[in-house]
Amino acid sequence: MSDDNFSPGDITKHAEYQEEKEGCQPRVCEIEIFNKLQELEKSKYDTRKLRKRARIQLKKSDPDTPEVSRFKEEIARYYDEVAEWDDKIARYGKCPI
Repeated sequence: MSDDNFSPGDITKHAEYQEEKEGCQPRVCEIEIFNKLQELEKSKYDTRKLRKRARIQLKKSDPDTPEVSRFKEEIARYYDEVAEWDDKIARYGKCPI
C-alpha cells in the first residue's frame, strides 16, 4: 500500500476524538500521521532549499549561456514539486497531536 493512498475518513475519525484525547496519550494512528507529516514537511523544506540554490545559480550565471535554460527548467520543476508537497500535506490536515 502506498503512503499517499489514504481516505479522508482516516483523518476525520481523529476529529471525532478531539474532546476525548485532551490530557490523554496520543494514539498510535495519531503518531503515525504526525510522523508522516514530519516526513512530508522535511521533503518540502529540502525541495525549497534546492529551488533557492537553483535561483541563486541562475542569477549568477551569464544570460547567454545554455545553462540558463536548464536552471529555469529546474526552478519550474521545483515549484511544481513544492505544490505537490503542499497538496499531500493538505490531505493529511492539521496535526492530530
